[in-house]
Amino acid sequence: MASPHRNKSTLSIHRGIAVLLVALTTTLLASCGGKSISYRYKLTLELDTPSGVKRGSSVIEFTTYEGNRAPWTTNGEAVYVDLGPGRRPLIALLSKSRPNPSDDWPQADVLARAYGEPPHGQAPNTDEQFFAFVSRVSRHRGAKEIRPEDLPDLVTFRDIKDPRTVEKVDPNNLEDTLGPGTAWRRITVEVVDRGRWPLDVLGLSGEPVTSGIETRLLWLNNLDQYRTDPKNPFSNTLPREISALRSK
Repeated sequence: MASPHRNKSTLSIHRGIAVLLVALTTTLLASCGGKSISYRYKLTLELDTPSGVKRGSSVIEFTTYEGNRAPWTTNGEAVYVDLGPGRRPLIALLSKSRPNPSDDWPQADVLARAYGEPPHGQAPNTDEQFFAFVSRVSRHRGAKEIRPEDLPDLVTFRDIKDPRTVEKVDPNNLEDTLGPGTAWRRITVEVVDRGRWPLDVLGLSGEPVTSGIETRLLWLNNLDQYRTDPKNPFSNTLPREISALRSK
């Protein structure tokens, strides 16, 4: 059996390596003139069901780069709400299907509206102004209620063991796919503390980014079995929604 001292030493080494990798990445970005800003937000869903109130939440990290608004990066996973035995789950994805790509979720616009800031599309829209806009939004705190139509795409699974059975959920008609007696109680979004670098990267500071959805969706780490070519991730035959369950 390994000694506690050895386990602690190994953990310290792993953390040290992680710090060095983060420092190297930051140095490389700086050398390319890249200045970034990140914030973390929590999306929480509360529903009334025949068996009581059900809740689920997820903390997601959003990063954008000065002078290069697209692409931004997202780190996190979908909100998973267990509605109880015999009921399908409700899952809020990391994306939203809309005609205008600038409206895709996640965006700072939903948070901006929640906190009383004008969306960036209503103001001069240079890269520098967008960066300043995100910076302002990131300083807000406190949970704010949002509307069902502000949510990212919602899905469920007819068979939780089979990703091919994914089905979209209408945010304004939950009962149609989730069963009688299912209704919104409250939907909130809030900017949360990101913590101090590099401790936030190691999960030692701030509110950690949510992880672990693969323990509920057991097939999520084995998507290669759904490819026509096991070596080519672009040959995936699954619906688009599966790719929006997590982003790292």
